[in-house]
Amino acid sequence: MRLRLPGLVIWLVIVWILLWGELSIANVVSGLAVSTLIIIGSGIGSASKIEPDERARVSPVHLARFACFVFVKLVQSNLALARVVMTPGNRIRSGVVAIELRTDQPLVMVTVANVITLTPGTMTLESKGSPATLYINVLQLLDLEAVRRDVADIERRAIAAFGSRRARQQLLSRTKEQT
Repeated sequence: MRLRLPGLVIWLVIVWILLWGELSIANVVSGLAVSTLIIIGSGIGSASKIEPDERARVSPVHLARFACFVFVKLVQSNLALARVVMTPGNRIRSGVVAIELRTDQPLVMVTVANVITLTPGTMTLESKGSPATLYINVLQLLDLEAVRRDVADIERRAIAAFGSRRARQQLLSRTKEQT
């Protein structure tokens, strides 16, 4: 199998290292092994299954920005969650929100769902395709539109980092429709 997605491998290795919380040779090597198995097992890297417009197009600059964005979101959400937990009284206003994504690329949907789940105070409960919809449990649901904007921002950044040509076109056309 010819692997056509080295950027995806790099991204998965970065996520693997972040999950382990330590940059070491063992974590890099095991991250490479796990990411390769994921790509082979899912068929993402198979040229025969994916049309040219469906292949992920990795932008190293946007990928680095996306990784920094996710890190900042993790810190912000941890601080917000700590404030909620430390505040006396029960001020939690949780709820489930259904958010339709602007693209149906599986890689983008999985990435958005996982970034949401990694962020304390939110968790993706379910994802459905066609149209791609995420059902998200939000611990502090104070502003529904803010949650929708945050998810749209994560999706936009994920598409910029490694979205396919078709995903970029879908995002552009759906954004034009909404304005």
